[in-house]
Amino acid sequence: AMLFQKKLVLHQVIVQGPVVRLTGSAKEDEKKEKDKPVSLPTVNLPLDIELGELHLRDGEIFFSEQGDPLVVQEIIVQADARNILHADQQVTEVDIQRIKLDLPDYGVDLQGRIALHDAWPMELHGQWRVADPGINDLDGTTQLQGDLDDLAVLLTLITPADVTLEGRLTNILND
Repeated sequence: AMLFQKKLVLHQVIVQGPVVRLTGSAKEDEKKEKDKPVSLPTVNLPLDIELGELHLRDGEIFFSEQGDPLVVQEIIVQADARNILHADQQVTEVDIQRIKLDLPDYGVDLQGRIALHDAWPMELHGQWRVADPGINDLDGTTQLQGDLDDLAVLLTLITPADVTLEGRLTNILND
């Protein structure tokens, strides 16, 4: 890692076999949390970040004490985060050269941009796959444009057949 002129440069970060436990709070707290609308923060990093590669392998995420974990075979992130001026305030924008998530049953490999303010406007595109759901593996591409209040989604299935789905996801965080 290097720090130059308010810019943190991380060439390579490798994490092998992390286990994350996201245990819930008491039932009353969970109900209170569910009743409140979710809003994302505006992020203003104190410095720019250049992430050459974050590579996580063989991880597990537990969402409850008793349940099976979500198994993460691989996550790769290559991105730059920098502050920009938006509506007279400094906010952080993330330029994603690559974000790859590989799980046993599905995966995505995306590129694009996300701004960390308001409803987090974004533009992402890339490839996806679903391991054999009973009719062979499914492979395709995706394009996402909008924000977490209103996101236009274009999914194209390439194999085993050509199919295109187009739609919108609205109020993603609170539905």
